[in-house]
Amino acid sequence: MRKGRLIAVFVVLTIAVFLANTAFLCSCSREPAGETSKEEPDEKISVEESDEVADSIDRNLVSANTGFGFKIFKELILEDSNQNIFISPLSILLALAMTYNGSKAIPIPKLMSTLFRSFIPYSILYLGMEI
Repeated sequence: MRKGRLIAVFVVLTIAVFLANTAFLCSCSREPAGETSKEEPDEKISVEESDEVADSIDRNLVSANTGFGFKIFKELILEDSNQNIFISPLSILLALAMTYNGSKAIPIPKLMSTLFRSFIPYSILYLGMEI
């Protein structure tokens, strides 16, 4: 029991030192305190251009991504409902899409059943997720 306690203290101290170093390094700046950067963003987008970009987003792909995320969370909750879950459904989706785009060995139906086939047709998925 004493050994477990020592390990716990060591872990807590290690985390504390790591966080202190991170805070110290993040607070370092070449500019004097109180001054802000005078640099302007490289690219300015007008309201019309912003609306154009928003309109170009495929709503089916957005709803499919949302459905995929909820499907992943639902499956994880069914496995163990007493645990907190912290994942990135988008990261999982992109990893699966990269796997699919880079592999000819995986059959389309098998991977598509994982990649929310019921939510979106393959042609839209492929165009939206092409990497």
